[in-house]
Order: sequence, then structure tokens, then C-alpha cells
Amino acid sequence: MVLAVKVLGRGHGFVVGVRLDSGDELLGSLREAAVKAGVSSGFFFGIGGLRKAVLGYFVGDRYVSRSFDEQLEVVALVGNVSVLEGEVFIHAHLTLGRRDYSTVSGHALPGCIVHPTMEVVMVSTGVEGFELRRRRVGAFSPLD
Repeated sequence: MVLAVKVLGRGHGFVVGVRLDSGDELLGSLREAAVKAGVSSGFFFGIGGLRKAVLGYFVGDRYVSRSFDEQLEVVALVGNVSVLEGEVFIHAHLTLGRRDYSTVSGHALPGCIVHPTMEVVMVSTGVEGFELRRRRVGAFSPLD
């Protein structure tokens, strides 16, 4: 059963290329890139590497987190850009490859550190006057 379907709008979107360098904090840097490019509603995907990852898994009403202090290959970075409480908000998930070829994945939390680089493509919806908005429900912030 589909919970909600809404045409988000039609407009003239644009694409932004973002390169992050070694030592950059992932979520803060993506937020900074979105703000600089004027993206308040969109999505992104990327590849690269991290020397530290902090991942979360939603359990009940909160995220349980785990840190990985090792070199990790970013197999997939996916997420969206929206507005939460009037500020640009980055929601990202990561799938990370480890040296033994196993993977770990989850919700990207603050503290993920890039090394050696990240290549990200960010796409604005380009719909004038439209923003993806979120609301707080405990630790969870679903799209409205």
C-alpha cells in the first residue's frame, strides 16, 4: 500500500558537482555545499573514502550509533537535501567496504571524516518556492 504520493512540482533543476578533501567532515561539508549552491530541496549520490565513519541504525525511537575508525571505501552515499526547522538539512545513508571485503551500512551521523576524497553529485529539484520539509518526531525527522 502506498502511503503518500505527491507531485513535488515541475521546474528547472540543476546539478552540482562537489569534491570533498581529506579531513573534511562529511555531513557538514555537504550542508555547506548545498547552502553555497542554493540547494534546499534535492538529492545526492557519491563515492570515495572515509578514514572514520559514524553510522546509526534506527531502533524504536532513537538511533543506535557505532564508530568505525579505519579506512573505508564508500561503495554508496545516497541522500536528500531538505529543510528542517528553517535550516538546510542533509539526510544521508552510507554503504562502506572494509579491507576484508565485508560491508557495513547505515544512517550517516556527524563525525564521518573523508580520506582521501569524496566525489558527490547533488541535484536540485529546481522547483521555485518548493522545499522538501521535515518535522521532528522524537529522534526521527520524516518528510512531510
